Amino acid sequence: MPLIEYHLLPFLTNFLNEQDSPQEDDTKRGYDNPMKLEFRNEEYLHLTGMFYQSWKYFPKMRDELLGYLNEEDHSDFGSLPRSDDKTHVTCVHARRGDFLEVGFYGADPDFIRNALIFVNHRESTQRSRKVVLFGDDVKFMKRVFPGSVLSSDESKEDSKFFVSQNSPTEDLVYSKLHCDVVLISAPHSTFGWWMGYFSKGDKVYYMDIKYTNDWVYEAGEINPKDFYLPHWTALKFQSPNNWTVVESL
Repeated sequence: MPLIEYHLLPFLTNFLNEQDSPQEDDTKRGYDNPMKLEFRNEEYLHLTGMFYQSWKYFPKMRDELLGYLNEEDHSDFGSLPRSDDKTHVTCVHARRGDFLEVGFYGADPDFIRNALIFVNHRESTQRSRKVVLFGDDVKFMKRVFPGSVLSSDESKEDSKFFVSQNSPTEDLVYSKLHCDVVLISAPHSTFGWWMGYFSKGDKVYYMDIKYTNDWVYEAGEINPKDFYLPHWTALKFQSPNNWTVVESL
């Protein structure tokens, strides 16, 4: 089964909004318990909210949702490393682009580098470590670790850092098959969130949005407890003057 075709969502939303049925409108980015609708008697109820961004809407459905990622059609990842008994893969999602333009917290290269020190210490392994960066700015990602190998290039056996140029669908399938650990550097990136959620190892670290200047959090439009899964690990800089990355408790 293919991924949801997101280009159809605006049409479906407009169609539903035009129907003469009771509607619940919710523009929050957090969780709103759907059980409050349990005793509505209408045959159809159309939800017109835009930001259903919470794992609480689909608890215990991870295995089922993973089944929607069709790896048979999206298994050519170029030169990116494969996770196996000899290779450990850490996947880093780095969103920049429009995040910087609209006041969201974008990926910080210092956070990425220092967070990997923390992650490598926490996730001890005897396997050879490889790091793959995913995001919307290839030039930025190549600067984070100079000499990184693009997925379209040939890699050498001793290559450690890679940058994906694959499609979003291929990146999600790659995460399912090969991401032992995921680091989300732009804390409210939806795509980064799904990379973590679908990841092979289900071990996710992320920049704690409470210690950023992201206006969505400052405006109270996102509740971290609704957005991030309980077993994910929040990270932060130790202090404004100390860029050592530590766990955010």
